[in-house]
Amino acid sequence: MSLPNATHHFLFGTAACVLLVACLPAGGKVDSASTDRSSTVDSSRATVAAASVDATVDRQNYGESPLLRDKVAQGTLPPLSERLPDNPLVVNPITRPGRYGGTIQRAVTADIIDRKAVSKTFNDNLMAFERPLNKDYVLNLAESFEYEGDGHAIVFKLRKGTRWSDGHPFTVDDILFWYEDIALDENARNDPLFPSRWLNAGRPVKLEKIDDWTLRISSHKPLGSIFSTLCYDERALPKHYFSPYHPRYNASVTYEALGRRISRAQLEYHPGTPKLSAWAPVKWVRGQKALFARNPYYWKIDTAGNQLPYADFLEFAVIPNSDVILLKFLNGELDIVGRYIKSDMF
Repeated sequence: MSLPNATHHFLFGTAACVLLVACLPAGGKVDSASTDRSSTVDSSRATVAAASVDATVDRQNYGESPLLRDKVAQGTLPPLSERLPDNPLVVNPITRPGRYGGTIQRAVTADIIDRKAVSKTFNDNLMAFERPLNKDYVLNLAESFEYEGDGHAIVFKLRKGTRWSDGHPFTVDDILFWYEDIALDENARNDPLFPSRWLNAGRPVKLEKIDDWTLRISSHKPLGSIFSTLCYDERALPKHYFSPYHPRYNASVTYEALGRRISRAQLEYHPGTPKLSAWAPVKWVRGQKALFARNPYYWKIDTAGNQLPYADFLEFAVIPNSDVILLKFLNGELDIVGRYIKSDMF
């Protein structure tokens, strides 16, 4: 099943923007000047503005995919009003709201080595880069922030009521689980070195839980680059799901086993892994394909009140030859192509 009335003659890189825009943040804008201050930060300059839902659309009448509406009717899924956060992120469509249904067909040359091509599609962090030109930072999982003092600390408010794709609440505990139990634990993290983006003048920044929905990030130096850091790879892990694999929480497991379970490929592809992104993994045939189904608890809507994303499924086929990828795209077997295209192919 492909995208309804999908057009296969997009201009390479722009195709991704057109088809995936519904899942990209376009909410509040942060004044970039406020993030580049190396000494005193003027919080009055860090202004945000957000898109809003048409005032005539009642929350109880928000739209959702027929696929999910059927599950609600069958009693296997809560109503949409109970699945969205108190303040969902509103995304401005490029032209008009889309239509539900279909599968976005994509390709990678390898599912393990080329994992980054997949992870970029699913990245959702507290902040995000403005689309399509990345000139600024916008709110994402965070609905607001506030500087403390001279910029040595920033308090972020999460979107209360946000849930992982399995329906479990997303809270500050999930961020701290990734940071304190994985990143700061040299036995647990995937890399031998602590992630450099979370270093400020050579020291790890400090993360503190104020309450379930409030996170304080502080440092001995002004946090001039923290917004950029908070735009990159998803920096939260569902504690309820992964703590049983961690020796700190389960004495019967080992760090070696934890490392295998939280490898980058396993985090990306393992069916059933809870996600905050638009789609979550449901099937992985190594070396052949990876299938992702829509996240029923996704926390973004369009200006008409329709829960995003529009496509029900996203599938990545493993095609080692980039020439074959191009051929399949031209034949209408793929909906998006870009990173593998070279000028000498024409």
